[in-house]
Amino acid sequence: PDGLRGFFLAGICATILSTLDSYIFLAGTTISFDLVKKKFKGKMATHNIGIIFVAVISIAISFIFDGNIKNVWKTLGSISSSALLIPVIFGYAFPNKLSDNGFVISSLIGALGTIYWRLSGNKDYYRLDEIYIGMSSASICILLILIINSKKRV
Repeated sequence: PDGLRGFFLAGICATILSTLDSYIFLAGTTISFDLVKKKFKGKMATHNIGIIFVAVISIAISFIFDGNIKNVWKTLGSISSSALLIPVIFGYAFPNKLSDNGFVISSLIGALGTIYWRLSGNKDYYRLDEIYIGMSSASICILLILIINSKKRV
């Protein structure tokens, strides 16, 4: 019946809006407590700016990907995985071999490699997913950093 259909639709909308609200609140809190300078930490205005910033970024991403959540997850998952997987595993396997700057550089190179491969159109031609390019570029970057550091010590 129409009344129950309305309750069902209201329940689905409430679930979606509640999840959206909690994710945006959590992201805004992360920005306001973890990513800003000490003098701005914990301030209500910083928290509100973080929430607005995350909401604007979310809306921009939804327009860029035309609302296709599968492409959003695949793209952002590929970027974050290729940027973090190899440097983190290397850091745990060989502690104190990679400096903080080396970690950041290799993570950025991995992310940029993924983004380049996705935007260049080579992905469809070579049938090679962008995560492999990003992880390969992060690995090559780590190797180059290790070679440069070993020559500095000699």
